[in-house]
Amino acid sequence: MLYVLIGIAGARTWLAAPSSARMQMWFGQMALNFLWTPAFFGAESTVLGLLVILPLLLSILAFIRMSWTPDRLSAILFLPYLAWVGFATLLNLSLFLLN
Repeated sequence: MLYVLIGIAGARTWLAAPSSARMQMWFGQMALNFLWTPAFFGAESTVLGLLVILPLLLSILAFIRMSWTPDRLSAILFLPYLAWVGFATLLNLSLFLLN
């Protein structure tokens, strides 16, 4: 479901402003999203996972902030994603601190 919401927000942004900073931020967060799994699980590295997930969390926040005025619905569609990645960040950080 999260990827459906992320996709809708991306499509709305693409249709409204395909070469905007918002669209670049959307692509950037997607790249970080795809990198986290191999960094955390593939490399079995909590440090590498943190190095990816912290910028991911910041890019999600940036997309929400950048989208709030021109396309509030896209920003709202990212809120569950923000909650999920925030939770994953806490888990990743906890595993790092405990090991």
